[in-house]
Amino acid sequence: MKTLFVTISIICLIQMLQLDSISAARSIVDQNLTQGDIDAYKENYNDPNLLNKKGEMYYQKLLSSDFTERNHAVFFFSHFKKEALNERILKSATDLLKKEFEREKIVEDLFRKGRLAELGKDLAYVNSENFGMYHLYLCRIVGKSGNKNSLTLLVNYCPMPEILVNFGDDAVEPILDVLQKTTNPFGKSNAISVLGEMLKPKKEGYVASGQIRNKIKKTLEQFVYDENDGVRQGAVRALGDSEDADVIPILEKIAKSDPKHFEKKDRTTGKIVTKYPVREEAEKALSKFKQKEVKK
Repeated sequence: MKTLFVTISIICLIQMLQLDSISAARSIVDQNLTQGDIDAYKENYNDPNLLNKKGEMYYQKLLSSDFTERNHAVFFFSHFKKEALNERILKSATDLLKKEFEREKIVEDLFRKGRLAELGKDLAYVNSENFGMYHLYLCRIVGKSGNKNSLTLLVNYCPMPEILVNFGDDAVEPILDVLQKTTNPFGKSNAISVLGEMLKPKKEGYVASGQIRNKIKKTLEQFVYDENDGVRQGAVRALGDSEDADVIPILEKIAKSDPKHFEKKDRTTGKIVTKYPVREEAEKALSKFKQKEVKK
């Protein structure tokens, strides 16, 4: 009987080991399939345990040399709040942003020289339709870090209000510096939109105040006379968004004097009318002030 019991025990042990081996093998196969077939666009982001379940797999993809894998990883991590993302993820995302910044400069240089045909396969993704959103999501992740050391990178590569406003006062001087130094109208307009968001009154989030607020407004007042009409219009809009009464005089001046105009056929009457887009922006801002006074 004792021998039979030992024999049965050994058989059971062997079967258990076999089952464990099969289970482990299946687990490895399943894991490999998940790694290969993982799709950040199909994840259930309402699952509170999603980051714990798949965070490591996506982290490995964040480090990948393959753009498609990095793209999925960036999209995945962009869904989580700063508190959920560990230092390793945020640091790797920042390092990746620096690399992408350098790669994009190479592509821009080739474009300016009319040599885009020389773009290698390893950088072709920078010119792809997916790169824009990838860029945006990557900027959002790095912006969540709140790391002041990444401010210069973000100001130059991610000049977006939703990202830079979160840095508060620390972001103001770097943005003003870019605005004063750049000759690119798009660069100026981006910086102005960030400053405008900093001036805009809101219940939550950063709003510039005191001397910093005054400095932003004084700088914007310079750019309502910029040579580029798009920059002027953006500066006028930003000043109007401040809702500060002390900007009314300059808005009134612009509403009467900005030179930009073009002729356009009125859809209702069919007549040709002259449009002054920058003046109209100033008038729109002034009308908000008047409405505010009426409400009082």
